[in-house]
Parts: sequence; C-alpha cells; structure tokens
Amino acid sequence: MKNKNLFSTSIIKMALLTIVLVFAACSSSDDGPKINEEPKQEIPDEEEPEGQDNSENTEPNALEFILTEDNFSVLAAAIEALDDDVKDLLQEDDITVLAPSDEAFNELFELLEGYSTISDFDEDEELALLQEILQFHIVQSNAILADEFAEGQEIVTSVAENLEVLIDGGIFFQADNDLLAQLIEIEGKVSNGVVHQIDEVLLPHTVFDAFFPKPTLSEIIVENDDLHMFEDALTKGGLFNKLEGDAMTVFAPNNEAVGLLFDLLGEDYDDFDDFQNFLELQVLNDILLGHLVEEEITSDNFEPQIIETLLTNDSIELVLENEEIVIRDASEIRAKFVLKDVEASNGVIHIIDKILIPQKALQFVE
Repeated sequence: MKNKNLFSTSIIKMALLTIVLVFAACSSSDDGPKINEEPKQEIPDEEEPEGQDNSENTEPNALEFILTEDNFSVLAAAIEALDDDVKDLLQEDDITVLAPSDEAFNELFELLEGYSTISDFDEDEELALLQEILQFHIVQSNAILADEFAEGQEIVTSVAENLEVLIDGGIFFQADNDLLAQLIEIEGKVSNGVVHQIDEVLLPHTVFDAFFPKPTLSEIIVENDDLHMFEDALTKGGLFNKLEGDAMTVFAPNNEAVGLLFDLLGEDYDDFDDFQNFLELQVLNDILLGHLVEEEITSDNFEPQIIETLLTNDSIELVLENEEIVIRDASEIRAKFVLKDVEASNGVIHIIDKILIPQKALQFVE
C-alpha cells in the first residue's frame, strides 16, 4: 500500500511539472522574435499641402449675415420683400455692403409720408424704388476694408451711381444729392466680402426725386419771401406760364432790387399796379422776359459768355470783374449774385441784387 501511494504521488508531480514547462514555453515564444514574420509597418498620416487650410469655412455670406443680424432686421425685411435680384447680388464674390441699421431705416420712415414699415412698399413702383435703394448700398467686385477707404475716393454702386468717401473724424459716404452716411461698425467679415454698418439710408437720384420732388420754378418764386415783389411783377405781366418749360434758368431779382427800380422810376411808381397803359405794360413785359433763359445754366457753367434771353433780340452777358462773375445788361450797373443754384424740377433760379434792364426798356427807365 505504501509503494502504491508513492507511485501515484510521482505521477502527479510529473504531470504538474509538464504543465509548468508548457506555460513557460508559451511565454518564452510570445516574448521572442517570430521566425520569418515581417515587422509591422506603420502607415504615415497623409500630409496636407503647405499653406493649404482644409478646415471648413464657417463664415456666412453677406446675405446670410444680414438675415441673421439683429440690427439689420428692417434691411432683412426689405430683402425678403423683393425678388431674387438683390439676394443674388449679396451672394456674389468680393462685394462691399454698406448696410443701414434699423435706426437708419426708422429715421427715413419718419421723413416719408405714408411709410412706417417695409410692408408699406406694396405697389410695384414702390418695390422698384426699394430695390434701387438696396442696390445703391452694394458695391460689386470690390471688397473694401475700412482702412482702404480714402478721402475723395469714388465708389461705384450697383446702380451705376457713385458715392464719395469723406474722411473727417470718421468715414463718411456722400451721395450726389448731399445725403451723408457714416460708417459706424467696421468690417463685419463675410465669406464673400465685407459688410459695413452705416447710420443713414442713402438714396439714389431717382428715388430721392420720387420721395422728395423738387418744387417748380413758379412754386419756388411764390414760396420765397425775398422774391414776392418779383412774383407781383410776373403776375401783373401774366408771365407765369413762361416758367412752365423744361430746363429753364431764371435770374430772379430780390425785393431790394425791385425796390431800387421803383426808386429809379420816381414817385409815380410805388408798385406794379402803377404799370397801366400799353407802353408801361410792354416795358414791364420786356424787362421780365430779359430775366428768363430757355436753357438750364448752373453756377458750374458760369464763365464769360453771352446768354440769349426770352426777349427777342436780347441778351445778357456774364463777365468777370474783380475775380467774380457778374451780369452785364444794357445799363451801367452790374448785377451780382445773392444766391446761386436754387434747383427746381424744371430748371434753376439764381437770385440777383438788381433788375436786368434790356436795351428796349433802357430809355423808359432812364
């Protein structure tokens, strides 16, 4: 019995030794190099071309920027009220947008009778005007940063009407009708250009004239207190109809100038009701026609020249005296300009300090 137990114990010890040797062999095989097995090659990361940024551009374009900015809610409403022309413009490359703030639009509405919101632009003609307004604030193919604006720079808008840049303690944009807007927030950068916020709504000529029509020549004369004696003369002579033409120029004597004429004529003439007989009325008619010109002449075109008036075979002359343009008529006294370029819908008025005397009326006056 004792020998049998020893045999069994030996068998168990041999079995345990075998198991230990097997585990040891496996462990040694894992730690050592494997025969005929190629080393594992690492795959390098793909290199990006130098200078190239493959990150996704998350900047909105100008249209998206305006439609999502709180301070452009009125401008956004205007864009949505129109067809796709303006939207397409705002998605072009390299554009500059001068974007009026909500406050700028509200100030415009206060000046316009019958307009308080964008929804008031509901007729086709009104929507066409609104479209012109928005296009006047877009510059195509020229993304201009704030530090690139310069004094006197001319910016061509998408309605082919220019804005002039003025630098005076800030950056300003001036339209030909003298409307002025200041850049108040610099460079809202967008993926296709730049958006600048401005404090006024700028109006191109056609829109300005539609909203704020100029008075006629007759209306200006009637409404100007310094021309009421000239108005009396035109009424007496029945010549207001002569002011209904297009592109006319009126050299209008002020009240003081008319008063000097009465002083010259003497005590028999206190006002134009004293012109009663045929000769007097004819002289008055000739004098008045000598102040009217059937073409529009602004001060930009003032230079020495002879100007034909509506009086047959009569002319006046612009001459340079003491470095100043004055008017020479048939008398010895020159007329000077008190106020130039009062614009009317059908011409221009220059207010002068003397009644112009044609040759036909000179003898009567003298």
